[in-house]
Amino acid sequence: MDPIDYSLTESDLFSYPIDHDGQLPEIMQPGHMLGHSQQDGIHVDTIQLTRPGFLDLPPGARLPLSVLAQIFFEFAQETYYLSMYPHEPPTIFTLVNSTWRRAAFKVPELWLNFKIWETGGSAPPLAVVQRWMALSRDSPLIIDLSPDCEMTEYNQRLINYLSNFAHRWKHLCIRIPPDLHHVPFSGSPMPLLKTSKIMTGVKYLTGMKKLENHIIIELQRAFSPDKAPHLEYLEWSGRYAHPSLCFYWPQLVSIVIDVPLSISQCFVIFSLPSLERIQLRNIHQPLSTKTEFSITLPNLRDLYLTTAIDIAPMLQALTLPCLALFSFATVPWSYPNLNRFQNALCSLLRWSQCPLKDLSLDGTIIDEYHLLDCLTMISDTIEEIIIFMLCDWTEPKYFTDTVIDYLTVTPDAMQFVRPGPSTSIDGRKRRETQTRRPINKKIAALPRTFICPNLTSLWIDGRGIECTDTKFIDMVMSRILPPEGKSVRFLETLAINNSRLPSTIESALEPFKDKMRIFISQYS
Repeated sequence: MDPIDYSLTESDLFSYPIDHDGQLPEIMQPGHMLGHSQQDGIHVDTIQLTRPGFLDLPPGARLPLSVLAQIFFEFAQETYYLSMYPHEPPTIFTLVNSTWRRAAFKVPELWLNFKIWETGGSAPPLAVVQRWMALSRDSPLIIDLSPDCEMTEYNQRLINYLSNFAHRWKHLCIRIPPDLHHVPFSGSPMPLLKTSKIMTGVKYLTGMKKLENHIIIELQRAFSPDKAPHLEYLEWSGRYAHPSLCFYWPQLVSIVIDVPLSISQCFVIFSLPSLERIQLRNIHQPLSTKTEFSITLPNLRDLYLTTAIDIAPMLQALTLPCLALFSFATVPWSYPNLNRFQNALCSLLRWSQCPLKDLSLDGTIIDEYHLLDCLTMISDTIEEIIIFMLCDWTEPKYFTDTVIDYLTVTPDAMQFVRPGPSTSIDGRKRRETQTRRPINKKIAALPRTFICPNLTSLWIDGRGIECTDTKFIDMVMSRILPPEGKSVRFLETLAINNSRLPSTIESALEPFKDKMRIFISQYS
């Protein structure tokens, strides 16, 4: 890719903001943002109305300066459309005419985005960067330095220069290349920083390179509570594990980690007291020793876990009373003990007594007993169930006649009442009570019981279905047209992937396709 030509910006755009004496012109002074200067009691925007030929100008050229500036200000709220490229907003606004140029210079919100992200793209000259910063005045900045290219001496100087404005950073996205000498903003206060995305590891022609340990330490220090006290969201991605990295930033509300993690590092993350959302995409190293403790996260609502190892010890240690979404993905043939996972999942839901609305199991094998055990724990609140497989397993089947019976709403059926909360959360006692208790033994005394009255979305893998066709149709119909007096939400979505069910099911649901979403793909 050819380097980006910033010569237009340097000669045309950035020759205007600075006066000959090196000072900002009057129009760019802070007091003149959308100002209403007057001349002899007449608004300056109205003076041009009396000029000869004004009415012959196109409508866009007749707009008063303050109105045009206000339009630019509103446009600037959609920061996705702003970039540093010469022929894109906001730079392109300055090339229309002098009025547009002056109006654009009056709106610092147009110049808050500093983005260099395209692969192979070149950074703008330092003089352009300096004047861009001048146009943004003292407003919070959005910094995006994520080009997939090798670090040069100039780019190191660029990061050093931008770090002088770290106290104005509001959003930071940066790719840390392995040959970065140091992290210049690690010692700078960032009181406005709300979100940060860190990408480690760059694909060079010579292959992947790992960050030096001192860079990891500097990055960890950069986001500490004393440096970034208002940081709420942190995303960290990369190909290499960083065993020395301690993900302890207690001010965080949301965290996304996509580097190889050990369960020990996961426990550090779960100890962050304010977290409401956790996404761990690559858990790869098990515990070396057994743990006998428990962790409660009172505010956690969303939990996403992706792993190919046994994380049962981690699930067994967690109590998540506010959990509303749980998504678990794994590779079945790499998971060493699926039965332990099933028991641990049931234990997590039983001890948490959480108001779970969304349950997603991707690539996980679960049998009917454990599935029903889970569903009874979340029966009152569950709205969406997603269960997909990644391979053509024949056993165990999870969507059986037994499961169908408890999901079917009949006129004489009673709604299942979830058991009360357990009294102890001691990790050792939890393990001792994790014996397999089939669901039919627990609720067999309740004839004609139905579960999950709020279910609105069901996504299942056809390879795990083993039920009577008529029972499946009756279950779906009871969720679409429930018996009189039964408080059941309408089933809005039904999706079956790799279905082995006969086409009669699709025919039975044909009259409801206008009212609900139906996706059925046949097994091949």
